[in-house]
Amino acid sequence: MTMTGTATTPGVREDERPRDASATAPLAFPQTNLQLFGLMQRAGYPEPDLALVRRAYDLAVRLFTAKYRGSGKPLLAHLVGTAGVLASLRAPAPLVAAGVLHAAYIFGDFGDARGGATAAKRGTLRKEAGAEVEDIIARYDALRWDASSIEEIHAFWLTLKSTRSAVASTISERRQVSAAVSAASASSGVLTMPPLGGALPVAASSALCS
Repeated sequence: MTMTGTATTPGVREDERPRDASATAPLAFPQTNLQLFGLMQRAGYPEPDLALVRRAYDLAVRLFTAKYRGSGKPLLAHLVGTAGVLASLRAPAPLVAAGVLHAAYIFGDFGDARGGATAAKRGTLRKEAGAEVEDIIARYDALRWDASSIEEIHAFWLTLKSTRSAVASTISERRQVSAAVSAASASSGVLTMPPLGGALPVAASSALCS
């Protein structure tokens, strides 16, 4: 007799059988500072990068204490999660730090009971987290979030993806050129490197075309 289908356990209903957790489990990103720093350490971020994100987190603790999202989730957990997504993508440390503080001008409590970016608030962020981090946060705060702007932002993101692809292709090409020139130089005993966009030595050209 040939049996087909999935094996079943007698007396156990379909909805009671254990399921493969890996098939349904959502992606897990950090929700605490320790989880975030652990992720960054595993990703190989150097100590100066970790120190920058720690400073951003320390400021976030002061700005977002007792702040919650509509779901009841602490706002700080959301901010750390945002930074965790960026760190998992190996984003530069200033961008990860900006992820921790990205809502500073929207929900941050600077003690003045005022929303939005002011000169004083920007000065505080620049002092605590650095000018590069504050600039990212200010540009994020200036974005419009409505139906039309989301389409514009998405279109702009697509152009960035194209630019990144072009840059990656150029870097790959130059690496191939460098390898070919090194090989040609080693065989001839003469170290040569053409300028960007310049002609290659015959030996190097042959190596690239082979």
